[in-house]
Amino acid sequence: MRTRSTIVAAMIVTVLVGCVTAPTRLELVQAADPDEIIFDDRAWEIGTPGGSLTVPTALGIPDASVDPVSLNPAAAAWDPAELPILNMLFVAPVDRDPLTGEWSPRLAESFELREGGKVFRIRLRDDLLWSDGTPLTVDDLVYSYRVLYADPTAGTLASGYLDRVGGIEVRWIDGRTYELETGIPHMLIWDLVSLPPLPKHVVEPWVEENGVERFVDFWSTFTGFANHVGNGPFMLADYTAGDRVRLVRNPHYYERDANGERLPYLDELVFLVRPGIDQIELFADGETDIARYTGHGFQRDPVAARPTEGHFIFASPYDGTIHLLFLNPRSSSPLRDRRFRAALAHLIDRDSLAAEVYGRLGIPMWFGEVPYSPYSFDARGRLPGYDPSTAARILAELGLRDRDGDGFLEDPEGNPLVLEFVTNEENPSRVEAATLIAATLQAAGIRSKLVAEPFGAVVSRFFETGDWEAVLLGYAPVPGVVPGMFDEVLPITRAGDARTDSFFEELAEIAAPLDFTVEQGELTRIYREAQLLVDAQHDQIWLHSSGMCYALSAPIRNLEPRAFDDYMLSYDRAFIDGPR
Repeated sequence: MRTRSTIVAAMIVTVLVGCVTAPTRLELVQAADPDEIIFDDRAWEIGTPGGSLTVPTALGIPDASVDPVSLNPAAAAWDPAELPILNMLFVAPVDRDPLTGEWSPRLAESFELREGGKVFRIRLRDDLLWSDGTPLTVDDLVYSYRVLYADPTAGTLASGYLDRVGGIEVRWIDGRTYELETGIPHMLIWDLVSLPPLPKHVVEPWVEENGVERFVDFWSTFTGFANHVGNGPFMLADYTAGDRVRLVRNPHYYERDANGERLPYLDELVFLVRPGIDQIELFADGETDIARYTGHGFQRDPVAARPTEGHFIFASPYDGTIHLLFLNPRSSSPLRDRRFRAALAHLIDRDSLAAEVYGRLGIPMWFGEVPYSPYSFDARGRLPGYDPSTAARILAELGLRDRDGDGFLEDPEGNPLVLEFVTNEENPSRVEAATLIAATLQAAGIRSKLVAEPFGAVVSRFFETGDWEAVLLGYAPVPGVVPGMFDEVLPITRAGDARTDSFFEELAEIAAPLDFTVEQGELTRIYREAQLLVDAQHDQIWLHSSGMCYALSAPIRNLEPRAFDDYMLSYDRAFIDGPR
């Protein structure tokens, strides 16, 4: 459960976060055997109850171990400092499966869409309790929507959705069933039904005393976290500003393992607050039990991921950044010819490139959505694959030949063919990938010039001056209600190009039904049709992404990255397998 916007896209970021080939379980290995890190697809293991973990709030962000501002799930920002904590304190009726991205029941026993997507009927489980032992019922959901989510003055997560969906109405059907109706069918209904309920018996007296317009202050650092009640696997034990947020096992949590034992396994989960201190240092100093490393960093210095002997490593294919090569079809070079862009794609060996840059963690990419997203699909076989012979034939058809015997191609007028690659110098994996691509093209007779410059300069070329031919960058799509690439990555090289107005018109026509489409299968179909249109232009070449490595202080099992909740692991299923 997390805050989602209509289209979630983190475009062109400097921090590597990578992606994956398929949902997986993870194999834990001794750090002494880094070559044995593998991805596995086992089911959840049956765990051993007990134990404590101390973790940073947001894994992989150096300074994200900061104090949360709010532990009110309806009004918090759900930023990296709050998201992992709130996900352990609250569960929604419906949410995405953390691996597959499919919408699945959580507090709900079942759910269904009615009236063309305007009405969402949910039937709750019959064994739900709040962490203080009070029954969680439809009354809590009806109160949460009527008094909080449907009132724009409450400042909740739903406030930005109300106008777009034509308002929301909740109806009590029976003791376990309620309906949520929007004014118009809209994809945001998925966001609305995945909002967490609030405990009416705790919130109602506070709202009556303080007013709904002050609800954003409830359970915040402004009013304190006293009498905090949730419904997640853990509950708040204590909070020490500037030090830690300590959670303990919620004895009333509904979820059980395959043997019928109540989850979670851990007795205690501590989120450490250490502003300004790098998380790798916290792990190396023994203050936390988990640290996360980028694929590139681990590949180049695997010892860094295990500061002392006895630490363990597990590998995750979940990261975030997809790297691709943007080709400028507005350039005055042969890039204006789509056949030339296709020839370049035939010269790039994605498998070898991913392995060179990221080792065993490298993942070749053939599509623009992260592979664990329900909207992704494998374009292998439809996009140009590695085929130097075909590339050579296309180049010859374009009249690009070695006319002076120097081993490099010239155009029909005898001008040398030179292709400039630009990437940002702060990112070593991008520089390495660009260097390897340049060498490959050189071997094929295409003179290549690699320019590594500050990120700001690359962005200025890309978005402002247009002074670029090929740019190697990455973007970090966060799977949301609809694909994050629609407004950002797919048509980016065509922006401002009057010659391709028809292209944008066709893309807009494909995307027009998005806001009013609630069926996930139809959303997937729309996105794939759009990507087929864009891929046919060969304006970008998907390259690769990377998995992640985690260093652990103990053999901790069932640690699954939650792909739809950034920077956190499945602490609700984790258990410690043996002595530290």
